[in-house]
Amino acid sequence: MLTLYPTLEFKKIINTYKYIYINKGMRKTTSKYKGVSKRNGKWWARVHVDGNMKGVGMYDTELEAARAYDMEVLRLNLSRQTNFSYKKLANTALNN
Repeated sequence: MLTLYPTLEFKKIINTYKYIYINKGMRKTTSKYKGVSKRNGKWWARVHVDGNMKGVGMYDTELEAARAYDMEVLRLNLSRQTNFSYKKLANTALNN
């Protein structure tokens, strides 16, 4: 029998797809920087290379972890967006 009202099972399927669509890419993060998150009181930097996650290191500050992420992206010559401009990174590398 054809009905104009959706069945309960159909509604569940639609709601599941709505949830997936709305929440896709909307993960909560602990950092405002790309490739940085907080773990056990330290800031952790990591990059994804060829589908595998590569840990860069653990740092005391969020800023240090963000800079380490950027340096690793540049060192591996990955086509990714960095957290800071290249000019700032060059100055940081020269000052250290």
